[in-house]
This record gives sequence, structure tokens and C-alpha cells, in this order.
Amino acid sequence: MSLQLRPRIATQSTFWAPESLLNGWQDVQIEQCALTAFFRNYTVSPADHSLSGGYLDGLQFLLNEAKPQSEMLQASTVIALASLGNRRNIYPLLVRARLLYLNLLRSFNATLSSDSASKNVVQQFTTAILLGLYEIITADVANSKNHIAHARGIAAILNTTTSPVDLANSGKLFHIANALWYHDPLNFQRPKSLAVVCDRFSINTCPAVNTIVSDIHPVLQDAEVILASPSALSDDLRTVLQKVIILDKEFSKWVLRQPDAWQPRSLRSEIGPSLSYPSWWPGRLDVYLDLYVAAAWNVFRKTRLMLLDIMVRCLSRLQEKDTYGQKQAEATALAYQIMASIPFHVADNVETLSELGHSTTVTVNPGRAVGGLLLMHPLYVAANLSIVPRHLQDQMRDCLAWIGENMGIGQAAVFSKVST
Repeated sequence: MSLQLRPRIATQSTFWAPESLLNGWQDVQIEQCALTAFFRNYTVSPADHSLSGGYLDGLQFLLNEAKPQSEMLQASTVIALASLGNRRNIYPLLVRARLLYLNLLRSFNATLSSDSASKNVVQQFTTAILLGLYEIITADVANSKNHIAHARGIAAILNTTTSPVDLANSGKLFHIANALWYHDPLNFQRPKSLAVVCDRFSINTCPAVNTIVSDIHPVLQDAEVILASPSALSDDLRTVLQKVIILDKEFSKWVLRQPDAWQPRSLRSEIGPSLSYPSWWPGRLDVYLDLYVAAAWNVFRKTRLMLLDIMVRCLSRLQEKDTYGQKQAEATALAYQIMASIPFHVADNVETLSELGHSTTVTVNPGRAVGGLLLMHPLYVAANLSIVPRHLQDQMRDCLAWIGENMGIGQAAVFSKVST
């Protein structure tokens, strides 16, 4: 039987695979179908290797080089079945994926705990990443933090200071193995380099975005502790404020380092709200070189929003209103920029949608799931910051719910219902 799958629309970014079609297939055919859909939905080849890093680019090459019974191949099957099952609501695939996952966890734990000299670091780290993705895709409200325990456990085993798939802390990047592009296998021995947004400007005088975020995180943690205390001293608040101002000034330089190809391009100007569009649809619509670049911009935006949020809260406590309005306006602009990036991340027919007006009821065809995966954490962070206007927070939560329902990413649905 042919494994050719019909795309939902001409762009072939998603696959049509209803349960009725799969019923007559053998397990190996279903797994091949699921893997094909997974590669299309969760991998991004760079539009330009000199400008972009892609996402999980090279994974298929690694799998082709792996032994038939390798745990990495098993993990790929698990995530592929879960992804297809969740996105298409095919419950038997989710059950099969869960059983394979539980069996794999036991063997993978034994592999990581062994002292074997033949360990393959590349395959082990890739396996860990794929299992973490499984937890994110299959998350629900009852098991919303499974991926956190997974991330922390894997980080401990790998002796890293930054969990590879940790979404628990909004101050961290969404670390999901961008560096599975097969350029330098030795990179896998340096897990910190495997963030989803490995800034290509790391050799320049402006620090890489990942490095700056790592520097910002402890300051944000300390700031939250001080701001949580009603009796915090003014001197402590001023110290926090000055640290955050300095970090924000340094972090803002990142924008100036980006080439013209990295700049977002607006497909249309701002329009007013319309009942013909989804509740979360933005007035402005921006497109990017590729999803890697779009994700990099949103990491920058969400981090600046966190810095500005701390600034405004400190200024409010200190009753210094002179610059309050300016910082609030900057935050609102950043939030609108995140909103404008949503269609590029989640819509398969984004170019067509940009040409429609108010008279047409819009149908948004879900694009590749990786877009929703990369977008959900910036949306979650922004939706839970007091500096972001309430109506934008609501729209961001609506979008997270849509990602969960239409792109098969359970963690997005969880994020739409919880607050920090």
C-alpha cells in the first residue's frame, strides 16, 4: 500500500490521515505515516544557512544513521504517533504512543545510568529532547507539569545547568534542540549550545541573545523576591531598578545587530477588529525569513517585556511616574509585535489571509505544529505580565487555546488556562 498522504491544502504543511484510513494499515505503515507527518510538522530547514539555524534540521539524517533498535528511533516513533494522534484526535495512536513511551523510559533510564564507554552522546541527547517534546504535546491540565520533571531529570543526568526542555521558568529560553542540524556533532557535547534560538551573532561584540537571557534570569528572580515583599526597602527597589535598566539597555542592542533579512515585513497595515476573524487575529500581519528568525524575535520581545514589567512595578512602588508612561508604551508596542507574528507561526494560508478584508469569514488552516510550539511560550509569558494590556492578554490566551485544539500541542491548551 502506498504511504502517500493527501495534504489538506496545496502547501503540504500538514497531512490528512483520519482514523478510517489508518484502520486497514499494519503497525509499520502507521508508524511510517506518523513519522512523515512529524518531519513535516516539526522540522524546519533554514531558509538561508548563513542567516538562520532552522529547527530539528538534520534529525532525519541522524535517524537514518541510527541502528534499527536504537532508543532514538524508538523516541521518534513515540513522538510521531503522539503528534498525529493528538492533532487528528486518533485515540488509539495516543494509547500506543503512551505504552511505547513508558517502555522506552525504563530502558533509557538504564542506558543513561550505565557506565558504558560506547555511549552515543548525540543520540542520547536527541532521545531526551524527543521525549520532552512528547510530554509537551500530550500535556493536559491534570498532568501539566510532567515535562518539568522530565526536563529537570534529564538536565541532572546530563550535568547541565540549563534544562533542555524546561518551560517551568518563564525567564529561560524555550530550549528544544535547535542544533539537531547535522553540522558539527561535537556541539552535542555542549548542551548549552542547543537552545532553540542559538543566536548566530555570538561571535560579534553584541552578546548572543541566549547569553544575555542567562544573565537576565537571576536578576529577574531576585527582583520578584523583593517585589513580593510589601515591606521592601526603597534602596532595595532602586538597586533592582538600576540593574534592570542596565540589562535592558544592553539587551536592546540586539535589535541593532540584525541584518535586513531578519527584519519582519508587514503584509498589510493595521485594521480594526472584525467578527469575520478569530478573536486572537491581529490587525497587523508580519512575516519573517523563517520560523527560526520569528522565534528569535519573540524571545527578544518576551524577555524585554519581563524587564519592562519589573521596571514599571519598581517605579510604581517608588511612586516615580515620570518614565512610567514611556515604559508602558514600549511594552504595549512589543506585545502588539508578538501578536502580529501569530499568523506567520500558526496559519498555513497566511499569504492568502493577508489579502482578505472584512467582508469574508476567515478560515485559518493550521500550519506546521512547530510554529505553535515556538510561539506558545512567548504568548504565555506575555499573557501573564501586568504591563501587557488586558485585551491583548485575553487574545493571547485565546490563541494558546486555538494552538492546543488545532495544532495538537497539549501544553498550549494548559497555558491558556493557567496563570503565573
